[in-house]
Amino acid sequence: MKKLLLISLLLQFCLRLHAQDNTPGYDRQKYHFGFSMGYNASSLVILKNQNFYQPDSLLAISPIAGPGFNLGLVADVLLYKHVNLRFTPNLSFVDRSLQYTFQDERKNTIRSIESTYVEFPLDIKIKANRRRNVGFYVIGGLKYSYDVISNKKVTKGEDPFDEATRKVKLQSSGLSYEWGFGWDLYYQYFRFSPEIKFQHGISDLLKKEDHIYARPLDKLFSRVICVTLYFE
Repeated sequence: MKKLLLISLLLQFCLRLHAQDNTPGYDRQKYHFGFSMGYNASSLVILKNQNFYQPDSLLAISPIAGPGFNLGLVADVLLYKHVNLRFTPNLSFVDRSLQYTFQDERKNTIRSIESTYVEFPLDIKIKANRRRNVGFYVIGGLKYSYDVISNKKVTKGEDPFDEATRKVKLQSSGLSYEWGFGWDLYYQYFRFSPEIKFQHGISDLLKKEDHIYARPLDKLFSRVICVTLYFE
């Protein structure tokens, strides 16, 4: 068994040693197009009102991250030898929650906040020198997001005379900055790029309302970690 394992490792080493560089002129092309799919973990950063601990015997509000996924397109423009401009519009499904803890434990609850965003990220990608069929890069830029779930759908099931049924609502659009890193893996007919990206909201998402779950909140900002696979 050990001999077979050693032979297998030696064969892999030899194949890699003699492997030809795939698509050697790929990075000199002016334009690239492709598609992407990915996983996101989204949460909210909470800024509380000054009288947070006074109303409704509320003790704490804690954000809970939720899973989601992204599907998108890629348009890439070569600006300089190692610098690219990337426009990657995508559809993002996001699930986040806020956990409320009261003095009266019977009031404790988790309020889910679901969103479906059309997102428009514009990023600068800076690449290191390619080593055979592998290259490393860093990326950063800005992203505009628009929530396509209407307020009517969000308010469904709410009773304005029963605060326990009320929901925390978000603004329909927001702006964030993002940064990350990834690897370009060059195959015979395409480039495959796994990427990790961190997104930080810079616009307040909270829609101000007067009920037990919204009153203690001053501002809400988005935080997202994305793991995306690009095929170009």
